Amino acid sequence: MATDIVSLTEIKAFLKITGTDDNALLQMIIDGLKVDFEMEAGCKLWKAARTEYFGLKRGQKYIVLASYPVDTGEDYSVYYDTDRTFGSTTELTEDTDFVLDSSRGRIIFLTEKSSGEKVIKVTYTGGLVADSTALAATYPNLERAAFQRVVYEYNTMKMSGKESVSIRGDVVTSNKAGKERLNWIKACRNFQRLL
Repeated sequence: MATDIVSLTEIKAFLKITGTDDNALLQMIIDGLKVDFEMEAGCKLWKAARTEYFGLKRGQKYIVLASYPVDTGEDYSVYYDTDRTFGSTTELTEDTDFVLDSSRGRIIFLTEKSSGEKVIKVTYTGGLVADSTALAATYPNLERAAFQRVVYEYNTMKMSGKESVSIRGDVVTSNKAGKERLNWIKACRNFQRLL
């Protein structure tokens, strides 16, 4: 399963880089994209099985999972236990005890719960897509923005003497320092609205 938004091989082919001297720099930029995306979009990129624990404050009505959307085709469970043993008898019942807003990763409690540290346990599968192939197929504009961002960052860090580099029909120039960052943020926020 490929877990880079864009691959090192694709970027190197586009930039016509044949050696390995810049691999570490390019990979560092690619790795940063995932972190940036998750911060800007507010959700986890890669779908995975997860377990989270939550404390409750008095009168708290809902919690928000770190990884959404939640895959409702997979098993998910919500437990409430002030003793924090989370046995089968502490599992909550959907539509009686809670409602799941899977697209936003929000669990809304329908019954009052006592406050306490880590009294809620949630097991679920959440995140946007399984891998980079699914990302490219489902959200091609996000992949394109990521591609532009990597090339721009590389151009800025490595090729500061050059005025521009072509990006699939667009031109990124060194005097447009914030433009590609802004395009990346816009792509992430536009994506968040789709959820």
